[in-house]
Amino acid sequence: MLTKEELIDTDKLIKAKEKKMYSIILVLVLALFVSILVILTLSTNKTYRISLPPNLEFGATINTGEIDHFEIYSFAGAITQQLNLWKDGKVDFRKNIDKYHAYITPEYRAYLLDEYKNLLNLGQLNGRERSLQEEDMYQISNVSKQSDGWLVQIVFHQQEHINNQRFKDLRIQHSIKVVYRNIDAQSNPWGLQLDVPWKQPVRLMEQATND
Repeated sequence: MLTKEELIDTDKLIKAKEKKMYSIILVLVLALFVSILVILTLSTNKTYRISLPPNLEFGATINTGEIDHFEIYSFAGAITQQLNLWKDGKVDFRKNIDKYHAYITPEYRAYLLDEYKNLLNLGQLNGRERSLQEEDMYQISNVSKQSDGWLVQIVFHQQEHINNQRFKDLRIQHSIKVVYRNIDAQSNPWGLQLDVPWKQPVRLMEQATND
């Protein structure tokens, strides 16, 4: 049987332990709150790029900031096709340069404007229609990493008409340069741009026609 004094001492000891426990819990809660606050502060207005490969059947290791080659290839093909979609080259070539300016570098824009002016001065744009259709499926070998970007090889079926008369019908290989630039995400969410080509497109073979 404990004496009165022993009971008082035991009660004080229990209360001291409880007070210590509450202090530890309070410190942990405050630490957690501060950690959450810091994370939210650092994450404000931050965008992390995640590029997914086309086939996730067996899983994939994904790192922020890395761009899958399939995305590079798709971007290069889509923008090249849009730049070369003309109903009337005199109007549409120039209009496309402006319309897709966020997806091309300033250097490539100047390059295209020079090409436009040269063809315009030669009278080769009036009533000229053009379209590109991708010929082959994507392969890993179509995209290679370079020191300042990527080199993308794409074969297109190119058709052109002047005043409704067939002018070109051929397979042509484009060597497209793609770069990553830190630009406005609202105008270009990919951050990718076409740059001045590595070389001129190479004609592979004329398509058989009945004209």
